[in-house]
Amino acid sequence: MKHRLAVFLIAFALLLFSGCSQPQSHHFQKSPHSENSGLKPTTEVEFPGSKTKITLPKANESLPPPPYTPYNIIPEPEATNVPLDTVISVSFPRPPAYLKLEIEPETKFSHVKKEMTHYSAKFTFYLAEPLKPGTKYTVTIIAGQEKPPGQNSSPYLKKSWNFTTLTPEIEIMPMPGKYFNCSLGNKSNGNESKILLEDARIEFVFLKEEDMCPPTAAWYGVNPGDLGIAVTGHLKSEYDRDYWTSLFARAYDSKGEVVGGSLDPGHICGVIPLHLKSNGTSYFEVHLKYRKDIRLIKIFSGCVYKIPPP
Repeated sequence: MKHRLAVFLIAFALLLFSGCSQPQSHHFQKSPHSENSGLKPTTEVEFPGSKTKITLPKANESLPPPPYTPYNIIPEPEATNVPLDTVISVSFPRPPAYLKLEIEPETKFSHVKKEMTHYSAKFTFYLAEPLKPGTKYTVTIIAGQEKPPGQNSSPYLKKSWNFTTLTPEIEIMPMPGKYFNCSLGNKSNGNESKILLEDARIEFVFLKEEDMCPPTAAWYGVNPGDLGIAVTGHLKSEYDRDYWTSLFARAYDSKGEVVGGSLDPGHICGVIPLHLKSNGTSYFEVHLKYRKDIRLIKIFSGCVYKIPPP
């Protein structure tokens, strides 16, 4: 009896040990997003200025109905007075496998940012250069379920919308064709020079570090990448010998209050030196921070020197 009990206990122990030593097999269903860190599926994105090039199906191929409708579109369709430094943004309830942005007139973008909230995705496109003022733009978004080429790779969504940028009303003084008076600070001493403003124009740019003197930039609260104004043009010297002059600009609001000034590095922060050749023309370019309330930009110059500024 004792022998049978001992055999039974040994057999039970072996059975228990063999069961514990066997590897356990667990079967989990593979998540469709597991290859991309949980909730961050990969989206191939193409936009003007990007290195990615997506081959889309031919124009005569039909578009299957879109399963996901884009929302939170920025700028809104038919929006007007859109800022020149706006972003273009679109969200989807589910991120597409590829996304292509087209825009007319052609504009380049610097990069795109993708943000995930649960399963939804927001794509924000950042401009490489400001938009043109008073211009109507057409944006087209093309989204697909599969990365082309291949079967069933037709885009499942194609959406277009328009918006129009604002037109800043900014005047330049003096008017082209006028002579400068020798200007010190913001005031003229009344002595008319022989320096003529031949032409001047305004362009909107994203400011760079080399466009600004650090103390002046700090004074006006300017950072690289801010929307700025580049005032460019030519001075005509009617002197019979070469001279040097200084040039700077001030921005004014509708009440005549100073709201900005030129930022450029020079012998004085915000003031640039120019070499005036006898009876010749000299190119100039100064930069200011853009503000919605700027109505007038005055250019100051006119004083001449026989030697360059220190």
